[in-house]
Amino acid sequence: MKNSSFLLLFFAALLVLIHTGCNEDSFSQVVEIDIPQHQPLTVLNGHFSTSDKTFSLLVSSSRGILDTAAFGLPKNAAVTLLKDGVPVTDFSWKEESFKYASTSFTGFGQTGALYRLEVSVPGMPPAYAEQTMPAPVEIQRAEVKPDGAISADGDRVDGLTVDIKDPAGVENYYAVQLLVRDTVVSPPDTFAYEYRVFLDTNDPLVSYAENQLLIFSDASFEGKTASLNFYSYDQLDRQKMVLRLYALTREGYLYLRSKEDYENANGNPFAEPVTVFSNVEGGYGIFMVSAATEKIINP
Repeated sequence: MKNSSFLLLFFAALLVLIHTGCNEDSFSQVVEIDIPQHQPLTVLNGHFSTSDKTFSLLVSSSRGILDTAAFGLPKNAAVTLLKDGVPVTDFSWKEESFKYASTSFTGFGQTGALYRLEVSVPGMPPAYAEQTMPAPVEIQRAEVKPDGAISADGDRVDGLTVDIKDPAGVENYYAVQLLVRDTVVSPPDTFAYEYRVFLDTNDPLVSYAENQLLIFSDASFEGKTASLNFYSYDQLDRQKMVLRLYALTREGYLYLRSKEDYENANGNPFAEPVTVFSNVEGGYGIFMVSAATEKIINP
């Protein structure tokens, strides 16, 4: 009798457990989180290089995590670039690009000069960022090798070998970019054109970045001559091309690297969250400068 009572109690408990276990609420818990009120701050995005004829800067405002409003693009910001504490140019709003722009000026790119970008948007705290111009680095060799490389997929493709002499005694950061640059003559007019060529590499120390840049540091060849190997599915020996080498600041490199990591992780539920590097005081974003050198290929 006791055994029968025990079995009845056991099965009754089991039925209750099964019933409650099938309830969706048994596997979830609601936790209310107080989201602090977000104070909008200025957001900047600008890369000024010695290869630029015009400087352009995106100015916007930050949003809270639950804010569904569109990002603001203020048209009445005061934007000034200073060199070693002296204002050198102001920026104006350009409706066609939704950015602030200014023409380059004589003396931009002086090695060691401290450039400071100051931005003031009405209703928000002022923001600024500073960058010290790195020294340009010469491209010693840029040689195209038709069908001289193997892609990551095992295809025979055109290779590009680039040699640079890394300055010793300082951490250096680089980006390379390959451009097709040519002219078309249609009398009486001559048209110049330029576009970027996608480069790839099998080098694990080289990373992808925006605008078809490949970025890397001198950690593995500090103070030595580095021979870097790239490849492309384009026919590199049949076009007039220019190889551009950017000497980056550390902040610029960290931004480009973290932004690419963020893009790769975005939307992936199994990826670690990535914070994009920022060097803007009083706001968010990036202001970076670079010294560019070029070498003509297939003149």
